[in-house]
Amino acid sequence: MDTEKEDLLKRLDRHEALQVEAIKAIHRASSSDTIYIDEAMRITGITKHAIYQRYYKGTIPAWKNPKTRRLHFSRKDLEAWLLEGKE
Repeated sequence: MDTEKEDLLKRLDRHEALQVEAIKAIHRASSSDTIYIDEAMRITGITKHAIYQRYYKGTIPAWKNPKTRRLHFSRKDLEAWLLEGKE
């Protein structure tokens, strides 16, 4: 049982470290607030498929341009989403 708890705590620590790194990456990125899926994948560590699933469920802050059908993300909104632990 203790081993399971230790493993869980290690995974939680790693998850928290990944969130901190993602937020740092957001701050290091360019000053433009609008980003696209490749950058969102890099920042969040989430696959393209998973991002689209979250978009269609309405659980990730993104919008689709009806003309280009391309997903757009606000860095600030994505950062807030990561801080809230919504992933």
